[in-house]
Amino acid sequence: PDGRQANMKDYAVVVFMQAHCQYSAKFDPLLKGWADELNIRVYPYTLDGGGDSAFPVPMIPRRSKTNPNAPIADEIVTFFGNGLPIATPTAFMVNVHTLKAYPLTQGVMDVPVLESRMASLIQADLDNVDPNMLPPMPASSQVTPQ
Repeated sequence: PDGRQANMKDYAVVVFMQAHCQYSAKFDPLLKGWADELNIRVYPYTLDGGGDSAFPVPMIPRRSKTNPNAPIADEIVTFFGNGLPIATPTAFMVNVHTLKAYPLTQGVMDVPVLESRMASLIQADLDNVDPNMLPPMPASSQVTPQ
């Protein structure tokens, strides 16, 4: 928005989805189409072990390396540890060099809103803004809570 240039290879999107989530089924194809068009990497994680039409073979969150008996997998703690409700679909923008994660969306989001939010998160990343200091991300009621 402020005219600075960013290399999109510096960023990726991590999306948490479920095969049995009607909202993931609606959002994931939009996300995949947008990301493919802009050459943005997407790393899908499934919370129920299954994929969908956009991400037929998603990654499965791993159990904790330090505590194999932990009830929540490492990736879920990493991304949802700031108190964000665990729900699908939820997407984060990640700086692939610093691994700083910024909440992108929770719930179904139209592509123009997604693009605008991504641009503001890239700007925040370029300005080294703490992700916890950002205004709330756009959220919709179209989510499946865990």
